[in-house]
Amino acid sequence: QCKWNASIAFARTADLWPIYVEVPSGVKEIRAELGEVVVYRGTEIPHWREPLPAGTATVCFFHFVNQSYLGTLR
Repeated sequence: QCKWNASIAFARTADLWPIYVEVPSGVKEIRAELGEVVVYRGTEIPHWREPLPAGTATVCFFHFVNQSYLGTLR
């Protein structure tokens, strides 16, 4: 149900923790710096992160639905 997703990294002790998105041209690795926002269509674009190799990362995820959405959020 989350049509749009946003991911923001606020802190980390590890190297950049990339997010991967699968688009028609292939899998893209996005390596956002602290404070940069990655926005993607969560219901249409397969997306994932590999396990964090070491250290810690503080990442905030925002999930948005259309204002007219009437279903149950889970």
